[in-house]
Amino acid sequence: MAQNRASDRVSLVLRVQCLGIEPNGSVFNEDARTLTLSRKGAAIALHRKFTPQQEITLRNRENGCEARARVVGQMGNEGNSLVYGISFLDPGIDLWGIEFPPLTGDEKPVARTLLECGNCRNREVVHLDEFEADVYQFNQHLARRCRYCGTDTVWKQAGEGSPDDWRLPISSLEEELPKRVPPKLRIANERKHLRVGIQFLACIRYMGSEEVVRTENVSRGGFAFKSRRPYYIGASVEVAVPYSVGAGNIFGSASIVNARELPQEGSTLYGIQYQKSTGAGFRH
Repeated sequence: MAQNRASDRVSLVLRVQCLGIEPNGSVFNEDARTLTLSRKGAAIALHRKFTPQQEITLRNRENGCEARARVVGQMGNEGNSLVYGISFLDPGIDLWGIEFPPLTGDEKPVARTLLECGNCRNREVVHLDEFEADVYQFNQHLARRCRYCGTDTVWKQAGEGSPDDWRLPISSLEEELPKRVPPKLRIANERKHLRVGIQFLACIRYMGSEEVVRTENVSRGGFAFKSRRPYYIGASVEVAVPYSVGAGNIFGSASIVNARELPQEGSTLYGIQYQKSTGAGFRH
């Protein structure tokens, strides 16, 4: 699917219904699930075969919202399911109940993540700067203003268990967060982008496989990580930082820009550089 990215892509499984009309005029209704989603579409997996440009209706089982969409084409297989890329006919539709910040090409966050309000469960794609990333890594949650609750609430990565498992009383925010904020931002060095010594879990997608690694440092331009796997300089990859199994992870395009062997550890220190948000090939 070659088109300009209009929003971040979130790796998140949601149950949806696909409704449509067969060429013979009969109506079909089949369950499916999302693999990745964005503001304007998704990659869905189901057993039914579609044809390119076929129009269908998607219903989000979580919130009951519906949207008309067109099938862009098949993207592969997952087990016994077929994977299709779909795009919404109405670009302004909000099927997922997730707020996506606009991508202008100028934003350079240290990390992107899907956070959920612990009070009302509102979800937003959040771009973290150096300080927010450091606080999030230390606390595993952030205090943010929720426009639905109208006050500051605790936000954690969406998909990590029940909100009741980590919800904090709103009244405890002022007492809870200051005690846990790191006393000083950990700076690795100063280059074109400020590097912060944060050890996030990250997922590297390359040549059809995934590797979960830990960052050595992060910046608005990319991050460094160690691996025993071979990656060549210039290789195009997809990365999610921070990464959590089963949570709402956001993958973006990047490339390997440097590598330094570490013989004593039997691994290599790689440097990742993010690609620009706009103009890059978009794949659900």
